[in-house]
Amino acid sequence: MNMRRLLSVAAAALAVACAVQSASALTTIDTTPSWNGYSYIYPFGHPDTATYGQTVTAPSVDTRLDSFSFYMDLDPSVVFRGYVYAWDGAKATGPALYTSADTAGPGAGAFYEVAFNTGGVNLTGGNAYVLFCSVSGIAGQQVGGSWGYIWDSNAYPGGELQYTNNDDDPSLWTSQNWGTFISGDMAFKATFNSPQVIPEPVTVCGLLMGLGSIAVAARRRLRG
Repeated sequence: MNMRRLLSVAAAALAVACAVQSASALTTIDTTPSWNGYSYIYPFGHPDTATYGQTVTAPSVDTRLDSFSFYMDLDPSVVFRGYVYAWDGAKATGPALYTSADTAGPGAGAFYEVAFNTGGVNLTGGNAYVLFCSVSGIAGQQVGGSWGYIWDSNAYPGGELQYTNNDDDPSLWTSQNWGTFISGDMAFKATFNSPQVIPEPVTVCGLLMGLGSIAVAARRRLRG
């Protein structure tokens, strides 16, 4: 392959790889267009309902869950974690697929989006999962707060709001059925992408940039 051809191939590969790295999620679930911005469900925290969440159905193709978020009006004294579990139709099941770091309430008096970046959790297309937050297992007395909620809706037909009054016992997530008294959807978002593993942007782009630089240098030496 001559130097001109090599340089062209390197530049084209660089453009394609960097474009792939910057591509946004392919599937997004977003119920917020159906939310009025102020309806809510409460209380969340000790000593009341310790766990709130939403069930989802994993897309058939874009099965990697990259992130999810809920809208909350919580005092900063409320400390919780985000979780992803499989769902058996009545309760969480199996081990945690994702657990966040401790997260403090975003501030009382208004709703804020609280997002969790999972780092990429590979799910099974068509299966049910529950995305939730809980104060269970976190020490300290915490007051309650509210979550954005779409009352008695079908904003997202692939799942619905879920909650459990499990107090300070995380083992109840997988050993007892969650509540069924309230229907509707949380104001939430979830982003999914292809499950294919893609190298880090710096690695891919750096490698191809290096290839392009070598081709340029070699071409100059041949001319000189």
